[in-house]
Amino acid sequence: MCKFFYSLQFSGGNATRRDLAECAANNIIDKCWRCKPDWDKNRQALAQCAAGFAKGTTGGSGGEVYIVTDPTDADAAAPKPGTLRAGVTQNKAIWVTFEKDMVITLTQELVITSDTTIDGRGAKVEITGAGLTLYNVKNVIVHGLNIHDIKESPGGMIKNSDGPPGLRLKTDGDGICVTGSSKIWIDHCSLSKGPDGLIDVTLKSTAVTISNCKFTNHHKVLARADAPEEEWKKWNWRTEKDALLNGAVFVPSGVDPPLTPEQKELLIVAEPGESVPQLTNAAGVLSCMPGQPC
Repeated sequence: MCKFFYSLQFSGGNATRRDLAECAANNIIDKCWRCKPDWDKNRQALAQCAAGFAKGTTGGSGGEVYIVTDPTDADAAAPKPGTLRAGVTQNKAIWVTFEKDMVITLTQELVITSDTTIDGRGAKVEITGAGLTLYNVKNVIVHGLNIHDIKESPGGMIKNSDGPPGLRLKTDGDGICVTGSSKIWIDHCSLSKGPDGLIDVTLKSTAVTISNCKFTNHHKVLARADAPEEEWKKWNWRTEKDALLNGAVFVPSGVDPPLTPEQKELLIVAEPGESVPQLTNAAGVLSCMPGQPC
């Protein structure tokens, strides 16, 4: 349970030189893969594109490719083969893809194990009903999902590994809840409408990158956790090169901590705020077709 908050599709035929020229990848992550017409031939190369503190996250690279063929989620304790839940609860490296467009209405939170990639490219995949939970796991990539209209889920016996299901408590209704986890990369997801956080990263989670995501129809953009003001004012909050509009202000707090050489290498150089429209013009789920740039 999370209770704290942090915050081209081309038509027909094979890709041409003109297709490649029109592929507008405007940030360092997208430039790594989006304009390659053969991305579907080597899906796992996506893992090499992680940047920021989650750089090096490999997800399910080197593991089995699991194709979701069944959009149902009738039994959260004993999911059917071919369902998303059956794929993400295996105790091994796994790369999850989708056979076709589908809407998956989760009956309970979807608990994801370590060394897993959920790759929605090439299909229109919507997740609704309940959210995704990354609890005490490492090395997970979530890409290309439209997560919306999430509700609180009641809890109960839920599949969370290769073993028997475990008892899970009621959830608050987060779109994606990252708790006590490390090396997590969430990219090109669209999230909207939920009673709690769209993405919550809490309880000592580290090495997390959230990139190219689109957040709409929600009242929480960034909250400084469930902590009293005198506590969060001690935390380190910084902004750089921002362009604040309509009277918005940002008040820095805390002190700059010393960074190790490794941490400095993982930092993404900030672009000026005026570049935001260009950098984010492809935020959210992309429309990707095999054999063509995204």
